[in-house]
Amino acid sequence: MRIRLLATFLIAIAACGGDDVNHLADAPLPPDAAPDAMGAVPLSVTNAGTGAGTVTSSPAGITCTSATCSAEFDPDTVITLTAVADTGSVFTSWGGACSGSVPTCEVTLAQAATVTATFDVASYAVTVTKAGNGTGTIAGNGITCGATCTVMVDHGTMISLTQTPANLSVFAGWGGACTGTAGCMVTVTGPTTISANFALDNLTLFVTKGGTGAGTVTATGINCGADCSESYTANQMVTLTAAASTGSTFAGWSGGGCTGTGTCIVTMNAAITVTATFTLQQFALTVAKAGNGSGNVTSNPAGIACGVDCTQNYNYNTMVTLTAAPSTGSTFTGWTGACTGTAPCNVTMTAARNVTATFTLMTFTLSVTKSGDGAGTVTGNGVNCGGTCTVTVNYGSVVSLSSAASAAPSTLSSFTGWSGSGCTGTGGCTFTITANSTVNAAYKLRPNLMFTTGATFDGNLGGLLGADRNCQAAAAGRGLPGTYRAYLGATGVNARSRIAPATGWTRVDGRVMFNRIGDFGTTTLPYPPSLDEAGNDLSNAMQPRVWTATAADTQYYGLNCNNSNTAPDWSTTAGRTMTGVLTATDADVLVGGSVASCGTPVHLYCFGIDRTATVP
Repeated sequence: MRIRLLATFLIAIAACGGDDVNHLADAPLPPDAAPDAMGAVPLSVTNAGTGAGTVTSSPAGITCTSATCSAEFDPDTVITLTAVADTGSVFTSWGGACSGSVPTCEVTLAQAATVTATFDVASYAVTVTKAGNGTGTIAGNGITCGATCTVMVDHGTMISLTQTPANLSVFAGWGGACTGTAGCMVTVTGPTTISANFALDNLTLFVTKGGTGAGTVTATGINCGADCSESYTANQMVTLTAAASTGSTFAGWSGGGCTGTGTCIVTMNAAITVTATFTLQQFALTVAKAGNGSGNVTSNPAGIACGVDCTQNYNYNTMVTLTAAPSTGSTFTGWTGACTGTAPCNVTMTAARNVTATFTLMTFTLSVTKSGDGAGTVTGNGVNCGGTCTVTVNYGSVVSLSSAASAAPSTLSSFTGWSGSGCTGTGGCTFTITANSTVNAAYKLRPNLMFTTGATFDGNLGGLLGADRNCQAAAAGRGLPGTYRAYLGATGVNARSRIAPATGWTRVDGRVMFNRIGDFGTTTLPYPPSLDEAGNDLSNAMQPRVWTATAADTQYYGLNCNNSNTAPDWSTTAGRTMTGVLTATDADVLVGGSVASCGTPVHLYCFGIDRTATVP
């Protein structure tokens, strides 16, 4: 009670601003006013986590093994807490008034405090290794181990491992924490190492001998002869060698994946039996075929049908007759080797013999011709033909020809089709040649195009060349191929002469107009020249007239936009000259419809001049 009164008194002095409060605060407390008079301070300790352990205090007061413990201490006491994990557990960390993972912690009790000590179950590394020259897998408790593997396991966990040897291996036993060859069961109380030993299996190779002859087969551990089997480690490669006895030949292997007459290499992946066949001495008659033709060779006595079977063994001194038969489209041209000439061949087998039969394909002539007024190129099978050409082709060859019409402005053509040798249409020409053959490719010159410019121009065209440039620019703007000129007369120049010698025109919509430029303005046309370069119909245009400087008789009008012959042709807007009417089909109106002032913008007739084509 005295301590509380003294504290109250000190607080009151401080509130009044007294300077002596600090001296009073520094004064020693009476012996009976120490901490008890201020009240004990509680310290609470809680054990947490998956493990177990004990927390003790210094000074004494706390020995905590359960979930929560507490004790009271004098104020400002420095308490040292120590955490000790039980067997199979580990201390992991402090919480609350302590922190860190060091197992001791100091707390100064200025006020009530709570500390948490976390203990977890201990985990240990379980390492599984494999040994031996075999292979296999280990499985169990989350382990699936094809090589060395490690997992972390809680203290006290029982591990049960099962071994599975791979093909051609056997399990030889456990090492480390397990023994024997049965399953492995271990209770983990610390870091644990287990080894599994796998060994390669032992497999037997058996050698047998067959046939009418005799001989010996040898390998490491085998001399057969007499000793014809041996045990080998799995996957071991064993080389067998056969040696024929005098008077015999080694005919070949069977079994164990071995064939032919060379050495036999066996990989021991199972118990294997290999047979070596020896036959009484014979000699091989081998027939080969040469040349680009085909045919068959047969033998008497039977054995060769080449064709397919081109080698046969015959006993010593046998006479074999070979006969050659060419296939259709081929001829037999003769023997070489042990035979000559073209008649059937007799061979006496006193040694190995080789005979070659030569067959030659028959050849035929392939002729490519062209027709029509157009141009183009035919290619394929050695043909690259701009005119008529001939090539030699082997019997049975597949002829595949393709056609490309000329794209040059002067010979711009269309391919109109094949004829001959069964080829028709305008696609590719493909057939198999069995005789002399002729194929024709037909081409037709494409007609020239004519149009009326969509734009209008006054009489200052920059001369005839300027007018031509206007036509060319209009065509280029719409992607029309070729060269174009304006149908215009000038001093000493008839408009028709500027277009000749080209022939054959259509409008840009493909409609046929006429063949000769002399027909323009002298005959009635099937359609008016009213389409512009884009195919637009100008029939309803505000201005239907077209510059021509051409009279109704198609002769030069005598004047053009040259200021009554005082200026260069088509260079001024002064004067007057003749115009045609683009909507007309009548001869005279087309070119000599009416006179217009050179200052009036009108259209131009434009004609393609590249080709001497013919239109229907």
